[in-house]
Amino acid sequence: MKTITIFERLQNGETILSNDPKAYKLIEASFDTKKILVEMNNASNPNVSGKQKRDYSNRIISLLKFD
Repeated sequence: MKTITIFERLQNGETILSNDPKAYKLIEASFDTKKILVEMNNASNPNVSGKQKRDYSNRIISLLKFD
């Protein structure tokens, strides 16, 4: 049986309560995503390439794939 991650539960519409044993993962992913967004906003070149945009996007998406 496949274990469902908290992110899959959230995507499926489940309400995640603050006392859920895995709720901390949502908070961690949120802070990690904010760090990446700040890095993007502080990039010295506002005209980043398509590859750079994909790299940022892939880093954010990868945060949602752990359990």
